[in-house]
Amino acid sequence: MKKFLIQSILTLLIINNWAQSQKIRPREMGLEIGLFQPGQWNAITDVHG
Repeated sequence: MKKFLIQSILTLLIINNWAQSQKIRPREMGLEIGLFQPGQWNAITDVHG
């Protein structure tokens, strides 16, 4: 039972890590959100206006 539990936890951790590394940002897909272009540091506070 202990061995199964450890294997299950390790498997879930590996799958979770892999899934997070596969995320594609909307900007990488060509989707633009908002009215302004992102600034130098890609933050909401570094746009003029």
